[in-house]
Amino acid sequence: MRSPKSGLLLRLAMQDLWHDRSVSFCIISSLVAVIAPLLLMFGLRYGVVSQLQQELARDPRNLEIRMVSSGHYSAEWIAALRQKSEVGFAIGQTRSLNTQADLLKDMSHFIENAEVIPTDFGDPLLGALQLGGGEWM
Repeated sequence: MRSPKSGLLLRLAMQDLWHDRSVSFCIISSLVAVIAPLLLMFGLRYGVVSQLQQELARDPRNLEIRMVSSGHYSAEWIAALRQKSEVGFAIGQTRSLNTQADLLKDMSHFIENAEVIPTDFGDPLLGALQLGGGEWM
């Protein structure tokens, strides 16, 4: 329950705000001008931007590093790379000239210029797919 003093205090405060309405408007406007951009920035930071960062970090395709130039890396070098704690999956690739193939199962199943990418067990790009020597299509 409100006491009579709090009601009087509220009524006097409202009358004072109304009497100096131009000054009150300027003070309220300045508060809104400062607080609104901050709320917008915090909303972007902890809403849209954080969501985009999480999606980028969860998608293994965004974390993939491919060598652009040709180089010769031994099996021992790749094995040592796999042992590092910050590496989730590593595999050697063939030369870029040999990464396309035409696949023919029969006359009704033909894939032209399929990209051949080496993989192994534990490849995060495969997701739920299983490796095996099964048929395609």
